[in-house]
Amino acid sequence: MGYNTPLGQDIANLFNNTIIGNENNSTCSLINITIANNKNLINPGIHGPLIVNLSESASYITNSIIWGNTSKKIFDSLTSTPSKISYSLIQGLASDPSNHILDGTSNLPVFADTTAGDFQLTPSSPAIDVGLNDSLIHAVALYIPTAAGGGLDLAGTPRIKEGIIDLGAYEFSSSSPLPVALKDFSGSLKNGVAELTWESGVEEELKSYLVEHSADGKSFQQLTLVKPTGSGSHYSYKVLQPAGVAYYRLKMTDNSEKVASSSIVKLVQNSPQGLLLYPNPAKNNINIRTSIAGKLLIYNATGSFIKAVTLKAGVNKIDISALSTGVYFGMTGGQRLKFVKE
Repeated sequence: MGYNTPLGQDIANLFNNTIIGNENNSTCSLINITIANNKNLINPGIHGPLIVNLSESASYITNSIIWGNTSKKIFDSLTSTPSKISYSLIQGLASDPSNHILDGTSNLPVFADTTAGDFQLTPSSPAIDVGLNDSLIHAVALYIPTAAGGGLDLAGTPRIKEGIIDLGAYEFSSSSPLPVALKDFSGSLKNGVAELTWESGVEEELKSYLVEHSADGKSFQQLTLVKPTGSGSHYSYKVLQPAGVAYYRLKMTDNSEKVASSSIVKLVQNSPQGLLLYPNPAKNNINIRTSIAGKLLIYNATGSFIKAVTLKAGVNKIDISALSTGVYFGMTGGQRLKFVKE
């Protein structure tokens, strides 16, 4: 709690509920912090901004949790230097995927016990494995060069478990292993469809598998929930992948809400000039993804010309509902594509 200014500390008074203040062209970077349960005890009915930035100052917040405070407002005196918040969870603030801000409007349990002052993460906390590793790694390397990797959290636990850092001051750590062991988790990509397969060892009190997807290997979104069917089971899940590169992982939860994550599977499209047709086979529509505009010429299996379709750069949806069932070929930019009409 204090003011940050290049002219020295404490030249301005904190007021009402302000936790952090910047003044006179100063900046404050907050990485992997937790700001929780702050309120104005002197004037309970008056709540100023949580963070105040005056005179071209700004705050930069990453990998952090702002929760349970009487105010969540960040005040910037001038819009030419707005504050920047990313990879964070702020109570009352809706999700912002462009800045990797999680949905703070839900009632999901975030901390173990805020009443007792325990701000460690619960097993089902949305703040687990959703941060930006580089943000803390670079700060640690700059200011604590003797520390390894992402350093330690507030409890002295090593940071960045399971490949992706958690939000807030604590890294989640389960006291006991999850009662399932994956024998294998892998993926393959064919005709724009990703197929994920895995095999379980012993499944004891396992509640679910959650299949997740990411465009960058850092921020993951839910695809589907798969119920376990017993020890030694084989599972598979298929999903369209129009993107050139995608990342997948499993989150496994047991009946006591302990959570563990699998290794990350990366799937890359091997298509010339970004050219891709999916799904295949198809019934009513096919999608053509191409990096350049052009024309698609469609022929049937005997080589008879059927129709021409103009393509724009990007994804093109093409109606094939009027075609008879069978094999067809498409030609564009000197490349041949084959698809089956069901």
